[in-house]
Amino acid sequence: MHSKTYEIEGTDIAITVPVINFLDNNGEYWLGGGVVPDAIVFAEEAVEHVHEIADLHRGLKSLIAATGDLLDKHYAIHEVALNVSKALMNKWDDGMYWSVIDLDSLASLLTADLQETSGDHRLHVFHCDIEPESLHDVPDIPTAEEVGQVINSVFKIELLHDNVGYLRMDMMPDVEVVKAIWPQMVKQVWRKIVNTGALIIDMRYNTGGYSSAVPLLCTYFFDDKPLQHLYTVFDRTKSTMTEVMTWPKVRGQRYGSSKGVYILTSHLTGSAAEVFIRSLKDLNKVTVVGEPTIGGSLSNGIYQIGESVLYVSIPNQVVFSAITGKMWSVSGVEPHVVAQANGALSVAQRLIAARQLKNKQGK
Repeated sequence: MHSKTYEIEGTDIAITVPVINFLDNNGEYWLGGGVVPDAIVFAEEAVEHVHEIADLHRGLKSLIAATGDLLDKHYAIHEVALNVSKALMNKWDDGMYWSVIDLDSLASLLTADLQETSGDHRLHVFHCDIEPESLHDVPDIPTAEEVGQVINSVFKIELLHDNVGYLRMDMMPDVEVVKAIWPQMVKQVWRKIVNTGALIIDMRYNTGGYSSAVPLLCTYFFDDKPLQHLYTVFDRTKSTMTEVMTWPKVRGQRYGSSKGVYILTSHLTGSAAEVFIRSLKDLNKVTVVGEPTIGGSLSNGIYQIGESVLYVSIPNQVVFSAITGKMWSVSGVEPHVVAQANGALSVAQRLIAARQLKNKQGK
């Protein structure tokens, strides 16, 4: 029907030419490509797979509704949760989930819909046959023999040219772990850089961890008085709003509030690392150099969807700036000086050199 045949004059040859094409609802041509099944199986196995998919589809609506209910109950921003839950059911009503053929494809589609409708890339649905462990279980406190290994795995230090300290921190340990390693940490690491004229803190590879030590770590860059409001946390699971402050006392010498501190970031920097950086940035204690950070969650809860083996990871806390009062935990941290991550250290060193030269000329 879509082709016509023409004879070539003076020959016994005929040519068949397609003259009609079809466009789908997305504006794409599909004639000649055939129909690609949602579930690709051997023809002789198709009937068996139809029954499996039909069984899944019978419970599909309840799984989608249960996902929305979990958001409504646990997601940090309730208004967004209500809108997302409604959008999921509208997509179900519009037949957008009929392409689901198994739990993995449902998890993938739900994740895409949750992130698209909420604007929050931290929402995630996954299939797991074994109940997953919480991402924020109480960590093991290192033994005396393990302390040195923990310090070496988390912190790297170097003394750079012109009395500039370099501290690389690749994760955010829990505050109880920090307390356990801190006496040795002060001796092995902190004493070597605390008296430098400027400090570069490299967090380009720090994807986060625990936020409980953030106030302690921030305290080293403030004077002892007055105590400083760092940020405010809203916890949806507890319905609490908590102002997080610097600590009145810390072990060892503070770096001080007047020396230059530069933090390096990348698109991998996230979660609790962002809380540390953003708190110091908001309070004008650091210069941030590198790439915008990921906008990771301060805390996620993992919840089972109904009685299934599907689970949804839901951010249940949001962070508010101590200065503006605005929520920023989804947006991440924008650097003062934008640079590619692999060149951020050189950029920071040039900024320090320029500042040192200006100070010398001022004298």
